[in-house]
Amino acid sequence: MLPLVYVYNVFFGPRLFGRFSEPTIYVANSLEAAGDNVLMFVAGARHFCTMISPILLAEGYRRGWYHPDVLLKIGQMVVLLYMGALLMRGVGRLMTPEYRQFCRLLTECNQQPTTSNLKQLKDYDYKMWAAPVDYQYVPTESKRQLVAPATDYTKSSNPFFRVILDGLSYCAVHTFGRRMLYPGSVSLLKTLLSSTLIENRRKLVRDKGGQRLIMRAADGNLIDTMFVDRRNNVIHPNGSILVVTFEGNAGFYETGTMVTPLEAGYSVLGWNHPGFAESTGQPYPVQEMAAVDVVMQYATKRLGFAESDIVLFAWSIGGYTATYAAMNFPQVRAFVLDATFDDLMPLAKAKMPVSWASLVHMAIREYLDLPIAAQLIRYQGPVLLFRRMRDEILILKETGTPEEQLRSNPATPLVIKLLEARYPTLMDNNTRETVEAWLYASVEDRLDIADTIDDGWCQLVLRRAAADQSPPLFPLTAGLSALSDAKRALLVTYLTRFYLNDFDSGHNTPLPAVLFRVPTHPWEGDER
Repeated sequence: MLPLVYVYNVFFGPRLFGRFSEPTIYVANSLEAAGDNVLMFVAGARHFCTMISPILLAEGYRRGWYHPDVLLKIGQMVVLLYMGALLMRGVGRLMTPEYRQFCRLLTECNQQPTTSNLKQLKDYDYKMWAAPVDYQYVPTESKRQLVAPATDYTKSSNPFFRVILDGLSYCAVHTFGRRMLYPGSVSLLKTLLSSTLIENRRKLVRDKGGQRLIMRAADGNLIDTMFVDRRNNVIHPNGSILVVTFEGNAGFYETGTMVTPLEAGYSVLGWNHPGFAESTGQPYPVQEMAAVDVVMQYATKRLGFAESDIVLFAWSIGGYTATYAAMNFPQVRAFVLDATFDDLMPLAKAKMPVSWASLVHMAIREYLDLPIAAQLIRYQGPVLLFRRMRDEILILKETGTPEEQLRSNPATPLVIKLLEARYPTLMDNNTRETVEAWLYASVEDRLDIADTIDDGWCQLVLRRAAADQSPPLFPLTAGLSALSDAKRALLVTYLTRFYLNDFDSGHNTPLPAVLFRVPTHPWEGDER
């Protein structure tokens, strides 16, 4: 081991949280803690200043901050603060035997990795940007399937207006826009949640037998993942099925959707968005897709799960990455979407001032487009959707009666678009009204409607249509156009009931394990 490399790693190495095998977390001494706090404050201040940079730049100009002497003094203060914090932290670490031991092991693993020292390092929980990579994305000959840009957006023909709007939308997205859409990537939130994330990560490793893995995506980002293997486990008969989870915009695998399939007894692979918790990068669509590519490749190539043994489970904005995965791994067994939306555009416009409509439109379509419905309809396998009846986050209409708010829930157009894409000969203006009547009906009215539907007949008709259908399976049209209007109405109601489950809850309540299941196609029956 080179002494200079070791000393460098002590001063500039990652923050240590503790060891999974020990009951207590690592407690830094006062010098290391003070240095870490200052460095976190500097990093947080930098991110905050970036977020409000349009206001900050204008205010700085007004106050005369751009004078060379003022800029020099500000620069000197920042450098002195940063270097002083590094020095305090480094000296504090040198005084701590536990950190010195960890640093020696980390240096050995990066210089001369062996099975033994890598296994020892896995016992440590620390900032993973310095960790040895467990898996690196292997380029393949197959090309990504991508959804074509939305046709509802055309740039202005006025060159001057177009340039101005382009510039404003770019600045908005890269300052406050992305942070508003993905608050889980904001330093302040990560700092506030750090102790919870550390504790829950320890529980996943110690109590659930989780394996923490670091994967390098094609774009160089490190993706923090957690795998709980329940194959060949008699206690968990569902363990032969792998559930890959996709978190929301403020969700982490430590606190998010992993809990539901774990309680249901499945093997689970969770991962954090780029920029979330210990994953590096930022959650822009291109980086999100690269993260999905390496996670799914790891599941199939390294873990050895066949695509037909993988179920995708997404919550909220995780529907974007999950539908991208379904579109590019079409043989996955099934797809479960909880509390998500069809397209980001209506949601973004509803949350922003009306006067910003043009700016929001360009910013979304150019930089943050999340075409969940357009990607979902590319997938041919079984689908199950959950709509939150009291979703306070996704509703487009925040005032009004509960019924009006429910009608503005973007999960509703998602199921309608799925039905229109999969069963186009069944869906017209009349049957669409039938579907909407079911979606907005009371529990009592639904029971009355359900009594009129013969599930066995619906399954028989759909089974015959699927048997007569030539590949691809969807859109399913064989023999369905000949049905009478009344029978078509019954059939679309059955399909709506089959694909959509209503959960009487707000947006952030974890989906109960009792509701989670692996869906089938509607002609194969429903296990509910």
